[in-house]
Amino acid sequence: TLYSQELILYSQELALYSLELTLYSQESLELTLYSLELILYSLELTLYSLELILYSLELTLYSQELTLYSLELILHSQELTLHSLELTLHSLELTLHSLELTLYSLKLILYSLELTLYSQELILYSQELALYSLELTLYSQELTLYSLEPTLIL
Repeated sequence: TLYSQELILYSQELALYSLELTLYSQESLELTLYSLELILYSLELTLYSLELILYSLELTLYSQELTLYSLELILHSQELTLHSLELTLHSLELTLHSLELTLYSLKLILYSLELTLYSQELILYSQELALYSLELTLYSQELTLYSLEPTLIL
């Protein structure tokens, strides 16, 4: 009957909507992967900044050892100390940038998790609608059988 065909068409539209929601969920997972890549990048920057801090501390120690040997080397040690401080400042700037990237990555992960949750809720809703559509199709078939029953009796 026309009503049954409309219910079947509605069921097919719901199935298509469910597929679209699944695609949306996959895009959400891609965002999660991207945010994890950003976290890895921020961790690499943090490691680099720690290496720079260690290097600057080593230079500072070396400059202090040189000041014990001669007055001429004091000037050189001060230049190395200045260079060390510049590296430390650069390292702190990199650390700050790394922390900003980490915060951004965490925000992206949170957003991605929210999108995943929303997507899962929509998939569940879509599945409930598909079940309802199947129930309506079954009911429609039963009505068709009941309507054909008098014809079959004759």
